[in-house]
Order: sequence, then structure tokens, then C-alpha cells
Amino acid sequence: MELVHLIGRRKCSWDIVIAYMFSRVERAHVMSLYCGLVKLHGVHKDLVWTAISNMDITRKNFPELYKTVYGRALSKELTQKMEHAIKARDEIIHGKERNVDEDEKLQAVMDILKYSELFNAQVSKLAGFTPFGNLTRFWEGREIQQTKEASRWILKGMGFALQ
Repeated sequence: MELVHLIGRRKCSWDIVIAYMFSRVERAHVMSLYCGLVKLHGVHKDLVWTAISNMDITRKNFPELYKTVYGRALSKELTQKMEHAIKARDEIIHGKERNVDEDEKLQAVMDILKYSELFNAQVSKLAGFTPFGNLTRFWEGREIQQTKEASRWILKGMGFALQ
């Protein structure tokens, strides 16, 4: 809704829209890991949040973390969809926005929107919730929560550190 307002009134540049959209992508990535660990593995929610908060989740390590949590890699279509948008974002964020014309910026916005649809579909199929959407469905069908002690071992085994 916030993005529609920004675009509809054209009160900001595509650069701002792209930066905002990438912040939402990163939020969806974090929430997909959090919700996946809690819902699919029953890890204690507070310990999961501590572990995720302490991690540097990057473009490079997110696919492996995702695969660890969901048991499946991100689809090739999904990862390819972001290639152009990532290149445009990097140019914009690092002060080289002149290297990206308006058509490329619009394409980046469209690619991010398509990515969000595809990512939601993949996570929904595996876990029944949509990280870019309303996370109320995340709580449906949640398994019994593990104890904190068991959760620590699960997180450690999956490569999520608590310190």
C-alpha cells in the first residue's frame, strides 16, 4: 500500500522506490527464515529471533540458509528474476544511478514485484504462509514448540548461532 501511494502520486524517484522495495525483500527473507524455523521445525520463537537478529543475512548466504530451513533450494526462476533488479539496485545505492536509465529502473520494479509473487508461491507451497503478505497464516498448523534446550541444538545444527 505504501509503495502504491508513492508510485501513484509520483512524489519520489524510482531510486527511492527500488531502495524501499529491496528493504521489503530483505524483510521477507528474514521473516521466511524466522517463520520456517518456528513452524516447520518447532524451534522456540524467542531463540529463533535472537539467532536471526545476530546473523548477517546477505544475498550470498540467504539461499543456503533458506535451503537449510526448507529442505529445498530457491527455484532457478526465482533467483534469475532478481538479477537485473540487483544490478540496478547496486548502481543506485552506490551512487551510480546515472548508469541506470528510467526503463531499466521500471524493469527492476517489475522484476521485484514478480519475485515477490514467486517467492510467496514457493514458501506457501512448502510452509503455508506468504512472507511478503499477512503472516497470520504462519501460525496455522504450527507444531508444538520445542524446549529452549532442544531449540538451541536444532539452531546450532542448522548453522544459526545464538551468540
